[in-house]
Amino acid sequence: MVRDYKNRNTTVSMTGCHSEPDDGGSRTKPRHAKRTQIMIYTLTLNPSIDYYISLNILLIGGLNRADAESVRAGGKGINVSLMLKKLGVESTALGFTGGFTGEEIRRQVREKGIKEEFIDVPGQCSRINVKVMSGHGAGSAGNMNGSEQTDGDGGAERDGIRREAIASGGFQITETQINGRGITVFEVDIARLYDRLDVLKADDILIMSGAPCRGLDENVYADIIDRLSSKGVKIILDTSGASLKKAAAKRPFLVKPNVDELIELYRDEITAERMKAMEEGADIRQMIGIRREDIIRYAGMLRAAGALNVLVSMGADGAILVADDGNVYEEPVPPMEESHVNSTIGAGDSLVAGFAAEYFCGGGDYGGSLKKGVYAGTLTATGRGI
Repeated sequence: MVRDYKNRNTTVSMTGCHSEPDDGGSRTKPRHAKRTQIMIYTLTLNPSIDYYISLNILLIGGLNRADAESVRAGGKGINVSLMLKKLGVESTALGFTGGFTGEEIRRQVREKGIKEEFIDVPGQCSRINVKVMSGHGAGSAGNMNGSEQTDGDGGAERDGIRREAIASGGFQITETQINGRGITVFEVDIARLYDRLDVLKADDILIMSGAPCRGLDENVYADIIDRLSSKGVKIILDTSGASLKKAAAKRPFLVKPNVDELIELYRDEITAERMKAMEEGADIRQMIGIRREDIIRYAGMLRAAGALNVLVSMGADGAILVADDGNVYEEPVPPMEESHVNSTIGAGDSLVAGFAAEYFCGGGDYGGSLKKGVYAGTLTATGRGI
């Protein structure tokens, strides 16, 4: 059964764990009683310092000068904690850090009012990621055609390319990311992490996000779920590839792939299905891209593999939740002009935070929690979130 929440008038409440849920007389009965005290932990195994740069044109192979820049503590789990804080929900940030960059990560997290218990790894430095937001147009090829720069930093040429791109209508915002490798952890560091996780109690929430750092293999999330599931800890996981596939088999409460990650997980199945359809005479033009019903079906396969709930983020198309109550919930992105989109970086993390805040702290049902998640993701994409 598909439940479409596109036309519901549910109020998205920006309240935390200690406030009363806003039922508004329109929402379905919550699946659980709201806890007055709840402990939410986020786990970021490979956090970073994120260096954001924005410029109008990115010239590959040439000198670029930033129009604006900022430095922020990053990592998917940290992003979740930041959005939870904005939603009035407290959390504790866990993970590994090292060196002067690790010190800055911890300082910034504390400065935002978030409790942190990162494990310091001696002799290692947390990574630095570079995020470049640029207006990219047809003129970007100008630096590869042998033209000479007219001044020391290429300012005249860059301005000309910028004007050409805008005039040609080929001017749009693109995001280029360069992520560092990060720290390497050893058995003693992993043992310290497990000791910290062992204090989690029944009904505590652990949100694990991102790829493992070096020294950890693709089994790490599955091993953590194994370690905590018997205690009744609720696990939310946002990762990809083999780590997601192996962890899903351990029956986490929720996994959140995006569409690309879901396709990658079932690439062999998708290829086999399309080859068979072509052999049966299907029009190849009808098989380009992935359809809504395909997303629901592959999310259902991930549920069948073990995950209780599968939340698929779809960017500008919103999100779909294939839930353990047998229903499929859909939520579009709230209406907004495309020009209002600032950056999609962190929007998926905010989706997770909004869903968790409403479901676990607001006494929300699946539909209302999905709505709040998409709303939080939209806040981030439009520059009003994390």
